[in-house]
Amino acid sequence: MKIIYTILLAVVTTSLPAQTQAVRDSAGIRVVTNPALSAAKETFAFHSERIYDVGGLEDDPVKEFNSNQGYLRGVFLSDGTLVVTDEWRIHFFDSKAKRLGIVGTKGGGPEDFKYLVGLCRTRGDTIVTYDSNNGRNAIISPTRKVVRTLPAAVNGGITFSSCFDDGTIVLSHSDFDRATSMSTTRYVRARLDGTIVNPLLIAPTHFDMLTFAESAVATAGQRFYLGLPDASQITAYDATGKPVLIVRFAEKGEPIADADALKRIAYAVPAGSGKLTDAQVATAKADALERWKGRPHAEFWPTHGRIHVDDQGRLWVNQYQKDTKAPDVWVAFASDGQMIGKLVLPVGRREVVGFAKNGILVRTSDSDGAAHLELHSITKP
Repeated sequence: MKIIYTILLAVVTTSLPAQTQAVRDSAGIRVVTNPALSAAKETFAFHSERIYDVGGLEDDPVKEFNSNQGYLRGVFLSDGTLVVTDEWRIHFFDSKAKRLGIVGTKGGGPEDFKYLVGLCRTRGDTIVTYDSNNGRNAIISPTRKVVRTLPAAVNGGITFSSCFDDGTIVLSHSDFDRATSMSTTRYVRARLDGTIVNPLLIAPTHFDMLTFAESAVATAGQRFYLGLPDASQITAYDATGKPVLIVRFAEKGEPIADADALKRIAYAVPAGSGKLTDAQVATAKADALERWKGRPHAEFWPTHGRIHVDDQGRLWVNQYQKDTKAPDVWVAFASDGQMIGKLVLPVGRREVVGFAKNGILVRTSDSDGAAHLELHSITKP
């Protein structure tokens, strides 16, 4: 196994000096240094017209997406079919957004699910999803049948994006070391029968209750991408676990000031307490901030958020915004690691689920509060 922080030359909470693109090779690894994400030129335009839309209110309310489900995910198959996971169901829609069927019932049986959080497509339009509450991965055939389940207790579960295109998948499992109070995540490559092909790497586990930033991962083609929120880079590994590309961007991690932290800190409201006064809210936030500071926590704002890879091999990196009301910005990099430009999304409640060829799949909600998955085109002006 490789320890990521010993091989990546990670630049943690520091500014990279170069503001122009530079390419070099280091021990067989292509290292590309780019300008800061915030300096990227606005190269892409978002088109508000929906070219594909599923969800919303239906004649049969049972078929509607669960608006409270936090992991509504979707992936397109080769024929244009969209597969959507919704808590304990898998929805199938054709290329015209017509519903084809629903797979799954709530429970613990072989074809049951409880809470689906991961979804990806691999060779032959086989679908893989992860049921966190049942603790297992499910393999679904193109004919919409559950053909196998893999217990996550053995080697872990898939993430939001875990499929190589050769029929293998990435499984991840986290471990906590009580002696150091540090967590690490082990990533392995596995076949669809659960057998391990090879280890990929071990990396620090990142999640912070203030920034909500976590390790960013994506799998596409024969590459596995990983970025730590406190490092200004994304590293691509081949299917054997060898790092082949480091995409750096000259971003500086800004120290987290208490005043900024108080604006974002999540605080608990005691049951039955009713509406809190401003003073009570301030006290609750201050208490939550002290608890956060009393545990291992982030000292700097993250340099980036989630990542996606589209079907052209472009890497999309979410520019982290400490202001939750700021526009959502995604910066694209070519498959060779060089910055292309950024896409600025209109302000509004919108979650990016993935990127397709010249398109972006987003989760939204309508005026009725019903959830949708929409595909919008993105073009170069």
